[in-house]
Amino acid sequence: MVHETSYDSGLKPFAADLNRGMWERPTDYIFACFGLALKMDVFSSTHFATRDMGILGILPYFLYMVIYLVPIIVIHSFMGQFSSSGFISAFRLSPLFKGMGYVSLFLTLSMLIYYVTYAALPLFFIINSFRPTLPWSCEGLKSWYNESTGRSTICNVTPNLDYSEFRLFHVPSVLFFENNFRSTGGLSWLNKYVTPKPRDWAMGTVSTFIIAIQAFGAGWGSVIALSSFNRFKTDIITYSWIISFGQIFIYIMFGLVSFMLEHYFSEFAKGSDKTYVTNIWLLILSSASALSTMGWPNLWTIIYYTTLLMAAVISITTQIFTVLQTLFDEFEDLRKKKKEITFGLIGGLAVCSLFFCTNHGNDYFIYLAIDAIFSHSVLHLLLLLVVLWIYGRERFQRDIEFMLGQPFAFWKIYILRFIAPVILVISMVAGISLTMLGFTDLSVVILVMSITLVWLPILAIPGYGFYYLSQSTGSVWDRLRRTCRPTDWYPVEMEYRQKYEETIGTTDTHQLSEVTDEVK
Repeated sequence: MVHETSYDSGLKPFAADLNRGMWERPTDYIFACFGLALKMDVFSSTHFATRDMGILGILPYFLYMVIYLVPIIVIHSFMGQFSSSGFISAFRLSPLFKGMGYVSLFLTLSMLIYYVTYAALPLFFIINSFRPTLPWSCEGLKSWYNESTGRSTICNVTPNLDYSEFRLFHVPSVLFFENNFRSTGGLSWLNKYVTPKPRDWAMGTVSTFIIAIQAFGAGWGSVIALSSFNRFKTDIITYSWIISFGQIFIYIMFGLVSFMLEHYFSEFAKGSDKTYVTNIWLLILSSASALSTMGWPNLWTIIYYTTLLMAAVISITTQIFTVLQTLFDEFEDLRKKKKEITFGLIGGLAVCSLFFCTNHGNDYFIYLAIDAIFSHSVLHLLLLLVVLWIYGRERFQRDIEFMLGQPFAFWKIYILRFIAPVILVISMVAGISLTMLGFTDLSVVILVMSITLVWLPILAIPGYGFYYLSQSTGSVWDRLRRTCRPTDWYPVEMEYRQKYEETIGTTDTHQLSEVTDEVK
């Protein structure tokens, strides 16, 4: 029996970066993963599914957390922490599927290009909040808006008045945004938030599928990269639970704010079924008008939008960090030019993102976020296939128990192998349905952009697989078996590497994956 390494395959072996560093404190990893939940596009795309569902609408999320979210976070964390590398190099576990890492890299960059919108919009409102009179308040509206256009605003609506004809009222802050960028009450709400109607709750639970799938960052592989900075014995099981609960808390807080704003604007239409207020982009655009009615409106607007701006900056910074580290882990030559690569990437993203801050760009990006539901689900399904079926349940259980120094229950693996895939298939179908629903109203430009930036990149997975097969030798079946087995898969730290070699029964420090070809 012989062993195979990257030397045997003719490819360049993995070279670990021993100077990449680690988290100073374990909580740094937790807070970094919390930042992945600060994705405003999730709340923009799920608003119509979450409205009126109340706090009970988030309860199914706890079920998803038990049956697939926490276990999948554990798998992501295992791959990063065990290999001490980003989401490309971590696929030394099964090199045939290394294309998943490249797809994740491309998707992350694609999402970062449009995500700058969520930083630009709060900055836009912050800057305009320094005016003596807020331009989107009812008083400030008079200085620039001409109501002779026929578009009535909430400034001239009479609450509780039953209009005889259908009336559509616009939110001033939305009109102010469109004018600059586009060419086109009490606590009564709290009882409704805590005890929503059964129908509203049932409808709202659909969105939890979408929210849960976004817990891994814009490009799917961020948790792998972030966990690669953990120390080898870090208890990722406990941390995965903490991360999931923390993300749920963030979702509940954002949902609470959305519900309050929704209730505020619904009061204008109360008592009349022929009145409707167009509160577009509730958390980002419409909220400015609600804040303008408070005491010290400028101050509250600055505080609120600074919070949104910081959330966007944290999310963008975390994603850029994972992309850069993944590139440095995979391509040894880039480590010598870290500063140039870093500034080059940031500058390139800034230039490319200018389009999404133009008149037309604002209309396009939301479709990319919806398409990502499908791509995230596909990548998660493939990850479960690679780790638990191709690499194998026994190997995975052996490795994670070696890393953590504690048993990993079989029932957890059972959930990952048989139950979690069902949930992911449901999410994938939901993503396809939302995408096809949106295609009916899409322009050719948006359709081409969605296909190019989200759908076509998935072909890189089989593409890289065929390339890797071509670099191997032997029959097709022998090549397939060889490329599916781990290559250079071992802990980077020498202490744990030697113990791992003893555990798997090999003495060669470079030969860690077995190939069952007999030596003739």
